[in-house]
Amino acid sequence: MSLGGRMRRIWFQEENRFSVLTDLLDKSVGGGTILRSNLDPEEVELYEEGVEEGFITKLEHVVCGGCDKTYAPEDVPDRCICGYDFPDEIEPNNVEYVTYKYPEIISEFLGDSIDGFEIVYERFDLDRVTMDELHFQDLEEQYLHISPRYKIDSGVHIYPGYNDVFLSWNRVPSLINSPEDVMEDIEDFLKSLNDGRELVSEEGITQLPSGPGGTVSAYSDRTDWFTLLHDISKGVANSRSKAAFGMNYNDLFERLGIDFLHTMFPHAMTFHAGGGNKPDGYVIQEKCTYLVESKCYSDEFKIFSEEDKANRYVEDFVEKIDNEPGRNFNLTGYIFVAHQFNEGALPEDIRSFVRRNIDSANLDVICANDLMMREAVERLSEVYSTNPSARYRIFDYSDRYADLLNLMADLTEQRGTDVDQFSDAILSQMEDIAEDPSEIENVISSGFEGKSKVDHSLISP
Repeated sequence: MSLGGRMRRIWFQEENRFSVLTDLLDKSVGGGTILRSNLDPEEVELYEEGVEEGFITKLEHVVCGGCDKTYAPEDVPDRCICGYDFPDEIEPNNVEYVTYKYPEIISEFLGDSIDGFEIVYERFDLDRVTMDELHFQDLEEQYLHISPRYKIDSGVHIYPGYNDVFLSWNRVPSLINSPEDVMEDIEDFLKSLNDGRELVSEEGITQLPSGPGGTVSAYSDRTDWFTLLHDISKGVANSRSKAAFGMNYNDLFERLGIDFLHTMFPHAMTFHAGGGNKPDGYVIQEKCTYLVESKCYSDEFKIFSEEDKANRYVEDFVEKIDNEPGRNFNLTGYIFVAHQFNEGALPEDIRSFVRRNIDSANLDVICANDLMMREAVERLSEVYSTNPSARYRIFDYSDRYADLLNLMADLTEQRGTDVDQFSDAILSQMEDIAEDPSEIENVISSGFEGKSKVDHSLISP
């Protein structure tokens, strides 16, 4: 295959050339161009080199000074239709660069396959990938996806259950110049998968025991699920969640919120209700009840946007449930969990929410973002797994969680969703309490020790 002047490998070896190539491809695959007027002189020189090599096309136009109408240099009239008179000699005053040679400029070096992987040359961002484009794991073929728009911090990305590997664009030079090293990295990455679906270990991820005897549900056994939207788009998060659990990320995030609350308050009743015409969940114990709302917006969540619906849930709970004879759930507050909150609007949102519900209930408001949830699940799961008495001790010494819930409401009111304050003021206290034997433990322990004052050690050997 000829490109009409083969592109040199040096474009994948020198950082400044690869930077120019990356910008050019990023624009070109999306149908855009690079304006020369936006480039530094050094960059212009490199683009002109690419033009000479034949893989960059230079588009030149003359822009009318009267109406901005553009003409090809060879088609410039004496006078524009707007009445503007062009000078006798005029140089192009609008120059753009584009390449129509993708993926050829890459496949020229890589070909159609490498080390058993069929190469798929893509043009879109990772969040544009759909499940229809992926290949199920029961197939023998492996697929390596490459796109100038793949920006992957870890270098390599997979969707659990599929034979597709996505390579970050910044790894392409290494793939061209040292393919053995990159393919070895990919193979090592794939070998780290547990039954091909879940990572056994990965930097920044905590793997927790789940299922019977575990500390969390299967949804939370990898705590990076809590904070997915910090690293990838909502679309990609949905695809991952569907592949792993058969549900979109909104639904998964609801369950993660309940997992977080169950980890915080394991002796309370924590229910996932599923939304619809009711809250997403409940936290109920003998002294108080909290309604739970989960919101997984990719941007900042404002309580005000959900105020009408939440107000209706409060009214329905008080009138239809708590007013029944013999029932006293004591609706105490509302817990909002979200990817992130609009901290600037949060204080007024809380005040407005409390005012609107004052006729039904005098509510506390607790807010927790995904970073708070992840840290709580990681730290408390460790506490519970290493100290079997910790759950009851925290329950007993916090007035059956009432004090902890009040403290969380105070934190929300005073500091919003300050992760450091949550860590220091709440999680650290819970860890300290977990080390202190409860009253009933002390009673039992002293009973076994007995009350004898006779010292048997006084007999000389």
